[in-house]
Amino acid sequence: MAIDRKKILEDIKDQQCGSQELAQRMLIAEPEELKKIVQDYVAYKFMLELQDFEQTDNIIKLADISVKNAVKHKNVRWDQRDCHGATESMNKKVLMVSALERSLGFRFSNDEYMNINTVSDLAAAVLRNREE
Repeated sequence: MAIDRKKILEDIKDQQCGSQELAQRMLIAEPEELKKIVQDYVAYKFMLELQDFEQTDNIIKLADISVKNAVKHKNVRWDQRDCHGATESMNKKVLMVSALERSLGFRFSNDEYMNINTVSDLAAAVLRNREE
């Protein structure tokens, strides 16, 4: 079953589907389509364009782009750390993965979570967990 990625992104922009729908598509997608859907999910959650993924596959760097875009017109340091040493980008990654876990109905192990650094890693973790 081929996934019409352009249609998904158009639906997202038209708000006919969102993160929950993308997560559900992850559960049924063929393995070769899964990374594209995970990328679309990250783009949706981080408010990114697909061309942002041409720069990097790294989730923290993608979150950096998202945070920079959000504070572009404000006098705020986007890379500032909180009292626990976490940046806004780190927090965005944690929240995005947590939301995905809730949507998919399973949790990644702590070891697995610590090894999710890229969109490809996240897609592989989804594939492993949905097959269990």
